Amino acid sequence: MKAANHPDIRYFTVGTQPAYRPVNSISGSWKVVSPTTAERVSAVAYYFARRIQKDIQVPIGLIVDAVGGTPAEAWTSAAALRTLKDFDTPLQELHRFALQGGPQYGNYVMHWYDEYDIGVKEHWADYEGDDLRWKTVSIPGGFATLGVPDTPAVAWFRKEIRLPNPIPAGRTVLSLGSIDRMDTVYVNGKLVGGVPGSRILASIPLLQTC
Repeated sequence: MKAANHPDIRYFTVGTQPAYRPVNSISGSWKVVSPTTAERVSAVAYYFARRIQKDIQVPIGLIVDAVGGTPAEAWTSAAALRTLKDFDTPLQELHRFALQGGPQYGNYVMHWYDEYDIGVKEHWADYEGDDLRWKTVSIPGGFATLGVPDTPAVAWFRKEIRLPNPIPAGRTVLSLGSIDRMDTVYVNGKLVGGVPGSRILASIPLLQTC
């Protein structure tokens, strides 16, 4: 890297904002390859650019569009994946989604929610009636009680929370502990937080939770 002083080799780093459908413009920035910036460039791309510039003597631009932890097939076209035969099943599923005309997502689970999450379709978050239709469960352990401890499922839980009167000024944090896979939280029918992970810390204006 100490010798990487190449003002005619520059690289554009694409901003890491995910887009699950084609976009006309993207965010990012150009930098000149230098000893202080070379560490951000792929070694393969760096030596490739050096060789091309040496051969044709023109400025070279590289594009850095990399996200750690993503599989190679996520960066490969559907046409190229079909030749491998290993991805026929997911490609068929993507084709089925496309024929349905629904929104484009970056994962399968959102399509699954659209198809099977009855709570969203029936607006359970806005439900204001009694809880007689809801099964009482203990937390942790609610998934097992509902019969879906190990199978893909969406579970909706309700709990009544009484706040002091008057409500203290400021903000509070709702901590739900460990949630399985991902979660979404509503207070009085209002979406207040959610994460595609194992824990949620939702910051809620107290005046909206009374």
